[in-house]
Amino acid sequence: MDGLGLDAAKMTQAVNTVLAYVYGFVQLELLEPARRLDEDSELERRNHTARYLLGRVSTGDYPTLARVFSDASQLTAANAFESGLDYVLDGIARSLDTAASPASAEPNAAPDPTPASAQAETSATREAGRIRIGRRRATG
Repeated sequence: MDGLGLDAAKMTQAVNTVLAYVYGFVQLELLEPARRLDEDSELERRNHTARYLLGRVSTGDYPTLARVFSDASQLTAANAFESGLDYVLDGIARSLDTAASPASAEPNAAPDPTPASAQAETSATREAGRIRIGRRRATG
């Protein structure tokens, strides 16, 4: 992150944000074996939770939750960590871009009316942001 023109406070905040994500993810992973110590209770808890959530989804009132459930079967701990870290790093990169843009220097500038979907960055732009803050996505 050095060389981006950030003051010490902003650099520290960005680093602490990444560390908080990493620490939180690791803590959740470390809890998993403890949950498995009492297999019966864990299985009962998961079954109860699944029944409750499936009951909510079956009403049709929660289409986003239904979509999350159908897509979650492909989520592993490894790709959950990677995608979450990407969100954190992309947010930091975008924040740095926003802070450096001339519009952000205007205190009373009107918000950009362009829809968020139209503001989506290309993958090359996001990759450049990751490189700027010191992380490249693994290839292969």
